[in-house]
Amino acid sequence: MSRKEELMVFWYISCSKYNIADGMRQMFDPFERVARAHHVCPCCERPFSAEEEDEFVKKQRVKAASSAEHMKVLAVDSSNADSHFQQLDKLRMVYEEHVKIGKETIPNAEKDLHELTQELDLKSQALDDVIINSGLKINLGKSELVLVANVLNVIELANLVGCKVSRLPMKYLCLPLGSTFKAKAIWDSVVIGVLAQVKADKDSIEALVQPVETADRFFQEIQTWQKQVDDLEEKLDVGGQGVKTMEEIQSELNTLQSTKDGLHNELEKLRDEQRYMEMDLSNIRIRWHTLREEKVKAANALRDVRKAEEELERLTEEKSQVDFDEKHLTEALGPLSKEKDKLLNDYNELKAKLNHEYEEQADQKRNYQQEVESLLKINSKIKEYYDLKKGDRLKELQEKKSVLESQLQSCDIRKQEISDELNKSKDLMRNQDQLRRNIEDNLNYREKKAEVDELAREIESLEEGILKIGGVSTFEAELGKLAQERERLLSEVNRCHGTMSVYQSNISKNKIDLKQAQYKDIDKRYFDQLIQLKTTEMANKDLDRYYNALDKALMRFHTMKMEEINKIIRELWQQTYRGQDIDYVSIHSDSEGAGTRSYSYKVVMQTGDAELEMRGRCSAGQKVLASLIIRLALAETFCLNCGILALDEPTTNLDGPNAESLAAALLRIMEDRKGQENFQLIVITHDERFAQLIGQRQHAERYYRVAKDDQEYILERASGGIVPEREVVLAAIKLMGSS
Repeated sequence: MSRKEELMVFWYISCSKYNIADGMRQMFDPFERVARAHHVCPCCERPFSAEEEDEFVKKQRVKAASSAEHMKVLAVDSSNADSHFQQLDKLRMVYEEHVKIGKETIPNAEKDLHELTQELDLKSQALDDVIINSGLKINLGKSELVLVANVLNVIELANLVGCKVSRLPMKYLCLPLGSTFKAKAIWDSVVIGVLAQVKADKDSIEALVQPVETADRFFQEIQTWQKQVDDLEEKLDVGGQGVKTMEEIQSELNTLQSTKDGLHNELEKLRDEQRYMEMDLSNIRIRWHTLREEKVKAANALRDVRKAEEELERLTEEKSQVDFDEKHLTEALGPLSKEKDKLLNDYNELKAKLNHEYEEQADQKRNYQQEVESLLKINSKIKEYYDLKKGDRLKELQEKKSVLESQLQSCDIRKQEISDELNKSKDLMRNQDQLRRNIEDNLNYREKKAEVDELAREIESLEEGILKIGGVSTFEAELGKLAQERERLLSEVNRCHGTMSVYQSNISKNKIDLKQAQYKDIDKRYFDQLIQLKTTEMANKDLDRYYNALDKALMRFHTMKMEEINKIIRELWQQTYRGQDIDYVSIHSDSEGAGTRSYSYKVVMQTGDAELEMRGRCSAGQKVLASLIIRLALAETFCLNCGILALDEPTTNLDGPNAESLAAALLRIMEDRKGQENFQLIVITHDERFAQLIGQRQHAERYYRVAKDDQEYILERASGGIVPEREVVLAAIKLMGSS
């Protein structure tokens, strides 16, 4: 980590600590108010007494004050570091530019300067060699040659520059081929070219002078800024002697990161709530659009109802007109009915006659067809006869044929006559059809008239019913109610249609979603998850049953053990306590909540029918005796496999009779447990009378007196003599120290 990053981390942590201190002060005030009001800790809900509460608040105030002072110091350090950091941040761009100049610009300029210097040296050396070898001496002030050597020296010049003599003037001296080296005019051009080259080199060197000077200036500024940076770093080092180490900073960074993660989780929760609210808002908007559509549909339905009412009025007017027309048609229908009956009878008679004639003509047609067939047969026979050259027979047949032809002509004439009659019959039938249609129209008219009469009777009955109901106003009111009910039902229907359309759109959308890859085999996966869910529910039910059974068993076990403990406590108290003010003591357990296994225990004393809690109502001796008896009862109840019972100073605050009663109780316990192999009673006391009472030979083999001199611990038997049992003594001393 660079110095700059360390400064940034220090600045961030200092600001964070200052904010944390401010937050701690703001949080402590309401916590103190809650603790003062309810006398409990706001965090763990532990109850406080008045002294504990004052001590706790005082301690927290001292801690908060020290934290605040420390945070103020950190805030001052943070502000100093912030100012230093801002100064360094301002110098950062200049420093980066200077570093870039020092690393890139100056080395490149020095490299170019070195290359140009080397090139200038080479060209100056070449010019000196040319002058020395050729004997040229250039008068720069007059720009002319003052000495011309022999032309043979040009060969040395050619050897010097490494080319042929014939190419020398063109390549290096810018002279035409064939020029001589003796004339002064020829060498003037050579000198001019050399001077131009020297001038160009001089210009390039002068062009590099300014960048080199700039680089030197930048280098000096870099050194100046570097000194300032070193001074600031020294100041930061001096001022940061009390700054925490990197490990502490890293741990605080981790703490801040966890805080940041918690805030990030809260932000995610808020975003989820925002997303849910946006979903609710979209649903509300959809509902609003649906209601607006329903409103439009209701308006359209209302317009339809108004149109229907207008149509009803128009139909009422048409009905009155139809009634008027019907009245006139009824008057004109009398003679037409008689004429219709007569025409209908004529029509039926004519139809029967035509059918009879048609059947007769059909029979004649069949006969004619049969005769034609017979003629065709005869014709075939005639042909056969003609082929057999039977002339006579042919003549007879021709005569017969002529006769048949004449008959056929007469039949055709008859047929034509029948066809004419048939056409006449068809015309008559068409006239009869028109008459039949007229008759049917009259019949329809009568049916409609009957329907109109029926409707008129219904209207009269309805009007009578309306009058019976209470008049038109009552009917209109009822009609208004029915119209409102109809509008309500229409709106409900439209709402249902809108809901159904939304459901259908959702169904289509869900069908499209179900075609995606993530819903592949969704039925199988749903069935598997359903099986898992049902299995888990069954397991949870089984666990609930097991939990309830275990809870009931624990409750029964608790009740049974409490009864057993109270029974033993009562027996031991009545056997031990010599006073007359307390009959017995017991432990009461009050459940803190329904269905819970958390209990609040208290020791109560029974005097006659009165039951009082012993806290604050008993003496120190009664408290010690009750404590010993309760511990003995607990050991008797729960320590079945552990026979070790240790008592340290059991007669403290007990008077003589109660101490003797306690000794008698311990003797009875030793008598009851003498058959138990792993039973051992350890009693540590300063009361020798109590030790003698419980140290009887029939119950205890021996007891020891522990003492200490300048050399070591010693153990004395009660009967006299010193027994150096150091390990036993040390164990007893440790037991005393631990108690």
